[in-house]
Amino acid sequence: MLMVFVIITVLLYCSSATIQYLQLTNETSTSFNVHKNTSRILAIIAIIMHTFILQSSLHLEQGLNLSIFTSGSLVSWLVALVLLISSFRQKVDNLFIAVFPMAALLILLNMFF
Repeated sequence: MLMVFVIITVLLYCSSATIQYLQLTNETSTSFNVHKNTSRILAIIAIIMHTFILQSSLHLEQGLNLSIFTSGSLVSWLVALVLLISSFRQKVDNLFIAVFPMAALLILLNMFF
């Protein structure tokens, strides 16, 4: 079940970054608000699912799992969350292109190592 969450979260992060990239390269688009809102909605769902993944990988029976990839995934979750929150007040949406694939990569590294 956790692996399904990981795959869906990675796809959501990458889809959100791709939509933002397409929005950046196509400045004459007539559906600007649709792409902008779609990217944010996908990011919100991805961050929520990332939270559940982190909860299951951080808390073990022996205590906290603070391996390098788990810590990296935690940091990427925090950066993605702060970026998403700040995107509602400032125009930092273009950073989705760099931050969300990084978060997706660290989720995958956390699951496999």
